[in-house]
Amino acid sequence: MWAKNYERCVSCGTVDIRHLARGLCARCYYRATEERHSSKDRKKGLASKILTKQFLEKEYLLKKLSTSEIARSTGCSRQYVYIKMSDYGIPLRPRGSARALALDRGKITHTRRTKFGKSESFVLKKRVVNESFFGSWSKEMAWVLGVVYTDGSIDPGRQENTLRPISVTTAKLSIGQKEPELLLKLIRLMESNAKLITVTGGTMVLQIYSNKIYRDLVDIGLRPHKSLDMSFPDIPKEYISHFIRGCWDGDGSIGFYENKYLARFFCGSLSFIERFVKCLDMAGLPHRNINVRYTKRKNPFYNISFTGKIIVKLYEFLYKDADPSCYLERKHELFKNAYNKYRSYGVQGILEL
Repeated sequence: MWAKNYERCVSCGTVDIRHLARGLCARCYYRATEERHSSKDRKKGLASKILTKQFLEKEYLLKKLSTSEIARSTGCSRQYVYIKMSDYGIPLRPRGSARALALDRGKITHTRRTKFGKSESFVLKKRVVNESFFGSWSKEMAWVLGVVYTDGSIDPGRQENTLRPISVTTAKLSIGQKEPELLLKLIRLMESNAKLITVTGGTMVLQIYSNKIYRDLVDIGLRPHKSLDMSFPDIPKEYISHFIRGCWDGDGSIGFYENKYLARFFCGSLSFIERFVKCLDMAGLPHRNINVRYTKRKNPFYNISFTGKIIVKLYEFLYKDADPSCYLERKHELFKNAYNKYRSYGVQGILEL
């Protein structure tokens, strides 16, 4: 068939020109749209005289009006405006830029069903974020970066090749966690109004769209699909503990087992955990051997552990100068309990274990 529900164009009967909509080929669809949008009292050729190159550059490029808004003001169709722009060599905006403008002006609506089964429409709000957040080092940035390295992923977007110019769609940062506390703290620190999405299994996902944030993370050393070959970034010495605390909030654990506390950190990248251990060594913590575990999956994963009294030093390293806005409360409470239990041994006694 020529189209799913039509054997040929319902207007001209062709099958040689692609189907566009309503059983019409592209040529008949644009002709019908032009006739439907044309003003009855418009003098023939008036829009053609108005739509000069200078007029379109002013309205579209400077005032940033849409082709639909220009069409309404000149009494013609959006398709005719597009044709004139093509003739003058004026490129259309990338889809991401066009959507951002539409969001700014409250022109995008969405329909959803309420819990009572009724449909309701609402205006989509533009998502905002501090795009310079990863552009300079701070305690807050280092902690969030640690969470991103362990529980996050970045996506550069994809190349689009349509009637519009080839452009890269907005890059995305995604962070998944089963505890909303961590993600809500990230939202506040990054000055964003992004909403959390719940996916299969109860995991909550935070998605932030920003080309600049993507570029800054790549400059730091993060890569898409990084879990197995992730490299430890170059971090100023004063921010290493904050970064490692973020990593521990992401892929670390602490619990009470067989009458003693056990803290562990897991990682799929050997090079990353080797640098991770080296940073702990340089901070004065007892050296930890890296354990390798094999599962049914093809690739192994690695972990280090701190047991009993040496958790005192780990607690002091992780939470010194840490603000409550930059740690997961549940893990901090467990670390604090371990610290209170073992601190009576003193630092020298701990280092001798």
